[in-house]
Amino acid sequence: MGSVTASTMAQPTLRVAAFCGSLRKDSWHRGLIRAAEELCEESIPGLRIDHIGVFLDLHFINKPELHIRAFADPPKFDEEGNLIDAVTRERLKKVLLSLQAFALRLKHKDE
Repeated sequence: MGSVTASTMAQPTLRVAAFCGSLRKDSWHRGLIRAAEELCEESIPGLRIDHIGVFLDLHFINKPELHIRAFADPPKFDEEGNLIDAVTRERLKKVLLSLQAFALRLKHKDE
């Protein structure tokens, strides 16, 4: 029998709540959530972003912080509110990876 490697082990699915305070279709906040969903699909297996209204017992990620100077050059969002800045996208990915690692630590603590 072959050995089990990290790539063949089942990755747990983690669900993340994403809140957007804006109701505008082209909202930059919604654009960040869409970018987070895309990043999860592209390069963070097992992390799923869910849009929800209310959730109890929340945990927050304080580091790394993600502050976006939306009006500073280069442009961060297009006319439809989509995140287009590669540097900001990479910073968002770091936040998501930190969230995934934190959630996995919590999950293993409960087992």
